[in-house]
Amino acid sequence: MNQEFVKLEGLGNDFVLIDQRHTDKQLTDSQIKKIGERRFGIGCDQILILKAPTNDDADFSYHVFNSDGSKSEHCGNGLRCAGAYFKKFHNVKNSVIAQIGMSTYEVKFLENGLFAVDIDTPIFDPEKVGLGKIDPIDRYTTIIKDKPIEYGAVSLGNPHAVINVEEPVREVASIIGPQFQEKGIFRDGVNVGFFRIVDRSTIELSVWERGVGYTLACGTGACAAVAVGQKWGLLDHKVEVIQEGGVLDIIGDKIGGKLKMIGPANFVFDGSIEV
Repeated sequence: MNQEFVKLEGLGNDFVLIDQRHTDKQLTDSQIKKIGERRFGIGCDQILILKAPTNDDADFSYHVFNSDGSKSEHCGNGLRCAGAYFKKFHNVKNSVIAQIGMSTYEVKFLENGLFAVDIDTPIFDPEKVGLGKIDPIDRYTTIIKDKPIEYGAVSLGNPHAVINVEEPVREVASIIGPQFQEKGIFRDGVNVGFFRIVDRSTIELSVWERGVGYTLACGTGACAAVAVGQKWGLLDHKVEVIQEGGVLDIIGDKIGGKLKMIGPANFVFDGSIEV
């Protein structure tokens, strides 16, 4: 089967977008995995598949797959990239509305190639995050190589463990990230974020993503780090999140309230692939 696609990126977090709003075609798990392979396919962190929405207020239904073929519940950078797709290819001027499950998310088009998305209210309930029926606390602890690791747990539509570190975040993420995931603490796996505080309005962040590994940026990971940092009393309501791929602005109206994510998204190329 020949499949048309569009390649996009948000802060170096790269996506293959496939628009299936007007077709009944379905990609198999193996076809999705092939598309995500960097040596034998197109290559990306995640695949975004757009379908016709069931909500009349939405422009499209949004489905996210990791490069290993597994499904992801949410992706903030991907939402901005979907907005960039509609702006470039469908001449949409101001915003689009995505449907994810039963929820909708508006992607607003700003100036200078920036896009804004209101992300879910952070969920700290341990059972809903995937930790099981345990008492909620601000900081959980696990042991990795005989060293205690404190982390916060939060869901932004997908599960995140957030760890505050003093070391360079990229180095720590690459070492501790996979080890944390291998412990199987979270029921459905977890994205593991490592943030270092520059000041109360600035952090550095690296994320080891579930089903992908290290990525240059993670939108919901940035929101998760800010949500946990605010809950711990370490961060202000507006935070600049510096990742290897660039900068996101995360704005919270109050601690534990909804978060707004602002950042760029760009078209890379389009084409077709035999899958």
